[in-house]
Amino acid sequence: MWRLFKLIGEFMFDWLIRIPLIGPVFTCSARDHFSALSDFSITVVFSSITFWLSAVILSVLDINHGIGFGNLLSSTVQGGELFIFSLGILGPILIIVMDDARKAKSFPSGKWLIFVLVVSALLCGSLFAIMKANASPGVGGLGIDKNQAVSISFWVAGVACALRYLTIAYNKSLSRFNAEDLQAGEQQFKNAFATRHGKGN
Repeated sequence: MWRLFKLIGEFMFDWLIRIPLIGPVFTCSARDHFSALSDFSITVVFSSITFWLSAVILSVLDINHGIGFGNLLSSTVQGGELFIFSLGILGPILIIVMDDARKAKSFPSGKWLIFVLVVSALLCGSLFAIMKANASPGVGGLGIDKNQAVSISFWVAGVACALRYLTIAYNKSLSRFNAEDLQAGEQQFKNAFATRHGKGN
């Protein structure tokens, strides 16, 4: 019975790791995730500083007395600013994936990441440009649903953050494997050297 459960578990694991984008996350160790979460948190805090710092400043103004911090924070992204935030989060992913593409061990789901990255970048750039054009004086409005556009910006920002976290975690995992391969190579060299040295004696 235990052997059956083990076979089922191995089959499920093999199926899960083949899922594009999110599959390789199951091959990352707890240490990889902890380190990635630490780096990701720092990245998000600094990347979003214009939003939460603006909300903090707005909250101390008398004119905003009685308005919740969440509403003030939301007001800082009503002009499509999250699209720019998303582009800033997505940009480094391309550099990491392309850099690892030149290495012996390919980046997990690298092609899928680049595809989603390009689509997201086009979406962000297009919608932000439309929102700014709609708000420009003399345009007369393009008839877009601003609330819907802002809602999309929240979803896109969420996807961008998820992709950035996955990229950091995968990169940590690759670095760990590369270090282990290097140690294994060093050990093999030592063993071969010891064998030849012993034979020489």
